[in-house]
Amino acid sequence: ENDSILWLGSLVGGRFEYNLQSGKSTRVVNPTLTIDNFDLNKVTALYKEEQYLWIGNGYGVSRMHIPSRSFKNYRFKDQKGNTLPGTVVRCFFRDSNDILWITTQNGLVQIDGKTKTVFKPDPSDSLAIPDNITMDVLEDFNGNLWAATSGEGMCEIKWNKEEERYTFKNYRIDLSGLTNISSIINCVIKLDPYFLIGTTNGLVLFDPESKTYFRNTELAPQIQGYINSLAMDQAGHLWISMDDGLLGFFPEDGRLASFDIIDGLPGDGIGYRSSFMNGSGKIYIGGLDGFTSFYGHTFPTENSSGNVIITDLKIYGESVKVGEDDDYLGRSILENHISRTQEL
Repeated sequence: ENDSILWLGSLVGGRFEYNLQSGKSTRVVNPTLTIDNFDLNKVTALYKEEQYLWIGNGYGVSRMHIPSRSFKNYRFKDQKGNTLPGTVVRCFFRDSNDILWITTQNGLVQIDGKTKTVFKPDPSDSLAIPDNITMDVLEDFNGNLWAATSGEGMCEIKWNKEEERYTFKNYRIDLSGLTNISSIINCVIKLDPYFLIGTTNGLVLFDPESKTYFRNTELAPQIQGYINSLAMDQAGHLWISMDDGLLGFFPEDGRLASFDIIDGLPGDGIGYRSSFMNGSGKIYIGGLDGFTSFYGHTFPTENSSGNVIITDLKIYGESVKVGEDDDYLGRSILENHISRTQEL
């Protein structure tokens, strides 16, 4: 909200107003909801604009007026007027035409003034949105709208004047010819003039001009693994959240660095789609054991330390987990994180 207030959403505790100066948090309850029609304690997305905070609950959307703590709740219906169950929100996006787009697990939602529209797949309509699960909405360098679907790739959104409706055209990753890359999209950020896409197995770039997917190791590292979220700081450094830690990519020298609990992260588990950068360039990363913040653009362009730090132990390509019994030995190999293990 400002230099001292951070809004946090959690999957089990609701929403919190966190004072960055005092370190104290206050849980903010929506008294207008009942447990019968909303999952009150599940917050999957937050979006602040002016004096309002949009909140993606487990089964809908609320908008809170921050000064008065007053709420307005939204439930979404399909074309037949049926309330959509399980509308888990992934993100909010306000486009250049002042239209609010909301990506969910059950269709793409558009709020234009007082009009609410839900776009869902229609097998009889080749121009309908191809996937129920939408992850992000972005505008490309030319101001064109794109939706990132979970399994049907990047989807171009066009306004059809003749039919007076939005039409969708998708471009699937698995038809691009790329190998060792997942077709399941988790997150997308702008890397002008391209989109950088995080999937369930690695990174891929998409050119909205040529409608093609490609890889470029000068722009993004070629890594494998589940990408939880992406952020790019003011210096163009990429911050890649994965299940077992955080990767920083520094394009100026091609360096890829890994960070975990020994660098200050609150734990090994980084939250799904839980990265955020404020106006001053500070990046916040949420996890299972709390959150951390840092200024990514102030990181040195070269390694400042010659110390060797062991950050992972893999057997046949699989990371060994702390306390987990090995099938062959019948006991755990690591009792502590590898960085804190003295010998094997």
